[in-house]
Formats: sequence, C-alpha cells, structure tokens
Amino acid sequence: MLLATGGAGYIGSHTVRTLREAGHDVVVYDDLSEGRREAVLDAPLVEGDILDTARLTATLRERRVEAVLHFAARCYVDESIANPALYWRINRDGTRSLLAAMAAAGVGRLVFSSTCAVFGVPDRVPMDEDLPHRPISVYGETKSAMEAEIRAAAGVRHVIFRYFNAAGASEDGRLGEHHDPETHLIPRALAAARDGTELVVYGDDYDTPDGTCIRDYVHVCDLADAHLLAARAAAGGRRVADLQPRLRARQLGAAGRRRRAHGDRAAAARARRAAAGGRPARALRAGGPRPARARLDLPPRRPRAHRAARMGGAARLIVLGSGTAVPRADRATSCYLVDDGAGLVLLVDCGPGALHRAASAGYPLPCLDAVLLTHIHPDHCADLVAAQFALRSPLGEPRPRPLLLYGHEAVGLLLARLRNAWPGWLAPGEDRLRSTTVEPGPVALPGRTQAAAFRVAHHASSLGWRLTLPDGFVLAFSGDATEGADLVELGRDADLFVLEAAVPAGSDVPGHLDPARAGRVAAACGARHLLLTHFYPAVLEQPIAALARQGFEGRLTLAQDGLVVPLTR
Repeated sequence: MLLATGGAGYIGSHTVRTLREAGHDVVVYDDLSEGRREAVLDAPLVEGDILDTARLTATLRERRVEAVLHFAARCYVDESIANPALYWRINRDGTRSLLAAMAAAGVGRLVFSSTCAVFGVPDRVPMDEDLPHRPISVYGETKSAMEAEIRAAAGVRHVIFRYFNAAGASEDGRLGEHHDPETHLIPRALAAARDGTELVVYGDDYDTPDGTCIRDYVHVCDLADAHLLAARAAAGGRRVADLQPRLRARQLGAAGRRRRAHGDRAAAARARRAAAGGRPARALRAGGPRPARARLDLPPRRPRAHRAARMGGAARLIVLGSGTAVPRADRATSCYLVDDGAGLVLLVDCGPGALHRAASAGYPLPCLDAVLLTHIHPDHCADLVAAQFALRSPLGEPRPRPLLLYGHEAVGLLLARLRNAWPGWLAPGEDRLRSTTVEPGPVALPGRTQAAAFRVAHHASSLGWRLTLPDGFVLAFSGDATEGADLVELGRDADLFVLEAAVPAGSDVPGHLDPARAGRVAAACGARHLLLTHFYPAVLEQPIAALARQGFEGRLTLAQDGLVVPLTR
C-alpha cells in the first residue's frame, strides 16, 4: 500500500491514477484545501491535516503503508512572500509531522515532490542537481528546508524530484489543471483563446536573443510516470533528480495589445526518458501557426550585479560558505553576507573565495561596506589577501568609500604580516581599506544597523557578532565556539542565531560544537530560529537536525551554500 499526501491536487492526482493503473494500492491523504475530491477518482481518500501527526500515524498503520509520496505543500510564490508563516507551517512543519508519523509507524520509504525553485537564479544552464540552493522566494526556501528535513531523517530511503512548470492533462481528459484563481500560463492562454480575452504576461530582460523568456514545460503524466518508478526505486537508496523536458515550450503571445512573455530563467537542455527503454517524454505541441510575439515597454534592464536583490529593500542573509577548510564541491569555507535592506551590506568572515561568491550572488566588492571577522583562522579570513590585492590594484573596480574591517587586535597584526609576505602588492591606503580593532561591547557601523562584539571560547582572537537591524530584527553569529555563558548571552532572544555545528556528536574536539550541543545552546538563549553551519564532512554523515532537535524546539535550518534567509519576523 502506498500513501499520497496531497494526492487530490494537480500532480498528486495524476500520479495516484498512474500508480493505480500500474496495479498499486494507493490511499490519498489530503485536507482538500487546494485539492478536489473528484480528482482522486475511485481511490480511497482520508481527509486530514498534514500537521495532524496522530492521524497520519494511524492512517499509515491501519492501511499498512509501505511507502509515501509527499505532494502536500503550498506552492504559490506570491502567496509565500505575502504569508511566509503559512508556508513554513504547512511545508516545513508539515514535513516534520509526516516524518514523525513515518518513524512511529515504521515506514522507511519516501518520494518527495520538490521544485527547481530551490536553486533561485542558477549559476549555469542547463541546470543540474549539483547547483547550490539559493532560493529567492519563501516558497523556494521552504522547499529547500523540506529537503533538508528529509535528508536528515534517520532510516528513511528517499527520492527527491525537482522540476519546473508542470503542464498538460490526462489523455482522456478526466484529470487536468483546476486552480482557483488560475495562475498558470498554459491554461490561461487556452482560456484566452476560447473566450477571446486578452492574455497579459510580463518580462523582457532575460538572457535570450530578444529578451523574452523561454520556458521549459514537463507533461504532468511524465511526472506521474517518474514518481511511479521512484516509488519502486526508493527501496534502493537516496537520490535527487531533476526532471527535464524534451521540448522547449513555444512562446505564447496574445492578440490585441501585445506583451512579452515572462517566466523562469532556467532553461534545461533535454528530457530524460521516463525509464531505460521506456517511451519518450510527451511533448507539448502547439497546433497552427506560431503566434505573434507580444511586446510591452518596460523599464530598462537592470545590471546583472543587482539581480540577486530583486526582493528590493528586503533584509536578507546569504550563506556564501557553510563548510570548512576541508575541500568539498558543495560547501565552501565560512562566509555570510548580510544586506540590512537599508543600504548596509557586510560580510561576516571571508574564507577563501568569499569575495568571488559574494560577486556571484550579486554583491561585487564595490557593493560591500564592511567585513566582521570572528577570528583569524585561515578558513575564516584568507580572502583578506584577495581583498587587499583588489583594493590596491589600479585595474580593480573603484570604490566610493573605504572597505571597513572589524576584528580582534590580532587582525591588524595579520594584515601587517600579509603585506610583508607580498611587499608592495597588498597595501591599499586608508582611503580603500580601514581596519578597526574592537573589544567586546558596542561597535559603531555606518548606517542604522547596530553591532556588538562578544567574547566566545575558541581562540584568543575569537569574537561573536550580534547585529540589530533597523526594524529591530536581531541576528547573531557565533563563529567557531563552544558552550559557555558568553555564547548564550550572544544569542539571547535572537531572531536568528547562526551557530556552528562543526563536529560529529560524541567527538571531543576543543573549541567546537556538535549538533546536539548547538541545539542546547540555542534553547538556553531563547533563539527563535537556529541556522546550523560550518560542517566538517564527518558531521554531514549524521542526522544533524534530529540531534539538534533533542534540545531545541524552535525553527531549525541546516545551512547550504547559496541559501537565502529573509531577515523578517
């Protein structure tokens, strides 16, 4: 028996039908807030809330469920920005509820329907599953968090699918898209053609020959076939796959007033067959002549450097490095970018390559106002070499003001030694780099964000940083640290505590926290949201979230390179 959460929705209902036609017994679990009772056809339906762990557990046990397909989630970008609490509750917390029910019922196989929105603006196209997570919407952030919860769940074999732009309907017309209001392009285009109404869509600043968007679509029945195969394959291990369509969708225009098409920037190159030896993916074909392209006069295209900031004025944290000095393809060394939404952009630490990653995120060196160093170990400060070189070079980009550097008095000594190592190459004047020694206590920054430094137990030069943004949002950074009263005071009542969890549980490494101890520290200081980071490879083999949950019950996120965290209450 299989269970499909959200199985009365668009993709879920098509998958349920495909599974049943393939001979599988399937029960649908759905609260019908977005799904439709008639979409489950003749499959059994249990009406229930994804947050009702007891009801989920009872359903899994009574139906003797062997594997779960998880579709239940809110999925509208605009709604997620307007109501982020709803998305965190249904998507992230609902996944926690499901995983708890699966653990209680002894169900160890899961197929999760995720999204390419976890990638945000991708570094490259075609996209693949190795891209860093850099979501630019709350929807994408919650889906990324759902993936993290699943990966951290002990004993759960899982397959995760990421895809964009499902479209189409069952070939006999019994199932199809039915959203209210309808926001998807293809059904709106069909409705406009049927009713003779105008279709209004936007966007003319894309990296295409004429600036209009090219969108990839994947047929919903191909997604259903893929989920069928994944339900069988989940017994074999953990996998993440991106489902890429074979045919690029044709650009859709509209009669009458002419407008340009808008959509996602990602354009994947090709489709994967539904299975080895299986039939090709379905193609979405437009009959008749290709419609005229639409045009709309929009503001000039923004410079590429500012595309990551399209949330406009919203404070955010970007994880530029969540790893250590041990090289990994998916985790760079320590660095975090804070944009306070009021004109101040700063880095907390700058490990090797940090400035390049900041530029890739839309914040090149001239955009940075300050660097706050937690200590002078190389994985936290080595890019000071690149910063000094770039600031001195006449070929570098000009700065309107000096880059401000704050840290322990050991930072000044480090700068002097670096300049002695490369005489004449690393000596920008005070008009380009200004280093300030700080002691524990308030630290004056430009702008309206307030800062304070705290002594933490790790190294003689170690400082934790606590920032209070103009709207009162408080975030704290531990750097490398271990348990102690100063660390608890640093994170006291913080809205977001960025805390290291570098070493595996049970290890005795001085000056570092494991996930369980990090959870206890966050609970002791009353932090509302805990972001665990700075992972050595060994700790990534452990159930980090589960260990932290032993002592911490608030919002928990595991850092990934490129993760964007809105700094809002």
